[in-house]
Amino acid sequence: MKIRRRLKRTAVADMTPMIDIIFQLVIFFMISSVFNTAPGIDIELPQGESVQTMEITPLVVTITGTEDIYLNKNLIPFNSLKEALQDYKESIDDKTTNVVLKGDKDVSYGTFVQVMGVLRSTGYSQINMITDTKQD
Repeated sequence: MKIRRRLKRTAVADMTPMIDIIFQLVIFFMISSVFNTAPGIDIELPQGESVQTMEITPLVVTITGTEDIYLNKNLIPFNSLKEALQDYKESIDDKTTNVVLKGDKDVSYGTFVQVMGVLRSTGYSQINMITDTKQD
């Protein structure tokens, strides 16, 4: 009598359902994720009639509604603004840097003029002011 050998079945896992689940998870996380922009200084820019688009410049002076002064997003006290501007000018190669002056619409005119005076006294002559476009 001949004994028949049983054929061994090898276990094969079907990967299709797992791939489907992974794909659905990827889609779920893509849809439910929140993309944040980089934090900045919160100010409201005044409206402007004539607007010119310009390239991003390396020196941005921001005056907030509470009259805090930021030099490239670094808080600078007004009494040390001149020294900070001179240090910045010495640290760059291009000595004729354009300055972008962003002032909140609630900033007093006197503060704005004082900051412009400090900018001019440190040798920055090309001062550009930023405004929002007027919405009709």
